[in-house]
Amino acid sequence: MPPSARTPEPERGPARAAFGGEPDASGGGRGGPGGARGASAEAGTRTGRSAPAHTPRRTRPAAHAPAAPRASAATPPAAHRAPAAPAPTPLAAFLRARRALVRPEDVGLVGSGRRRLPGLRREEVAALAGISAAYYLRLERGRDRHPSPEVTEALADVLRLDAEARAHLRALAVGRPAAQAPYAPETVPEPVRRLVLSRHDTPAFVQGRYHDVLVANPLATALSPSYREGVNLLRATFLGTAVRPLYEDWPEVAASVVASLRAQTGPAPADPGFAALIDELREGSEEFRTLWDRHDVRARTAGRTRVLHPCAGPLDLAYEKLTILPDEGQLLVVYHAAPGSRTESLLRTLVEAGPGRP
Repeated sequence: MPPSARTPEPERGPARAAFGGEPDASGGGRGGPGGARGASAEAGTRTGRSAPAHTPRRTRPAAHAPAAPRASAATPPAAHRAPAAPAPTPLAAFLRARRALVRPEDVGLVGSGRRRLPGLRREEVAALAGISAAYYLRLERGRDRHPSPEVTEALADVLRLDAEARAHLRALAVGRPAAQAPYAPETVPEPVRRLVLSRHDTPAFVQGRYHDVLVANPLATALSPSYREGVNLLRATFLGTAVRPLYEDWPEVAASVVASLRAQTGPAPADPGFAALIDELREGSEEFRTLWDRHDVRARTAGRTRVLHPCAGPLDLAYEKLTILPDEGQLLVVYHAAPGSRTESLLRTLVEAGPGRP
């Protein structure tokens, strides 16, 4: 470059000025009016080129200053995140479970095409019940917890609920009761204890609130090893191995036990003792978990069963469950055989034959 085109440098003074500049002889710094900016403008005028705009130097952050966090595209700011979905309610779980059990042809829906999941679709339930699909969706997602009595009855009709399940749905629609304190250790009234132990021809025992055997006569223990004082019948049924071989219709027996438990606990197990027991059974038994999630509701107060006794063979028995203390949930359970039947004669010898298979 020829000397005439070279840009002259401004003179530098001894003191620093604003923006970190150094003043020249006229008192201006490199960032000041009489400093480099003025010299550059003058040089531009001389060479015919415009002077570049001055950009002040940026102060470097300290070495220990942390870098500002980058916003992640996958994690939106808290202010823009969607609100958390409401927790599932007993009503929502019941509606989903029962909807899956109703076949389309059961409610007159023919030729509705292939279905990815069993049961009715949400919009089908809503249409049959005479409510909007959006409102029914809120019920199944727990956003609306208290449908009106009219809607409750309409849903019970669509879901083809029997009297017990219908009453259960009504209770769910009203709402969950307040949590109760665990019950104190149970005791059997002395007259009832004497009655049970005095029966030598009929298996009998007292079942407590949490399905613990509180007292049993020897014939009951001979009929099944689970009918023994201190045994929890629910744990023995689903977490043990001694009960299943005693019943040839085991799937029906297991389903009946769980449906009866649903009827006993009501809309939700508010009793902490029941809640802990149900959690234990759900965790330890896939069969119990599957049956519990069906939300079948059916009380068992009487019926018939066949016990496959390892020593006496098949025993055809009837049973009754009689309420002793309603407030504490105690039941007197009695088995008996038809008069003059083979089972009746075998019951007399069961005590000598010993208890059922351990």
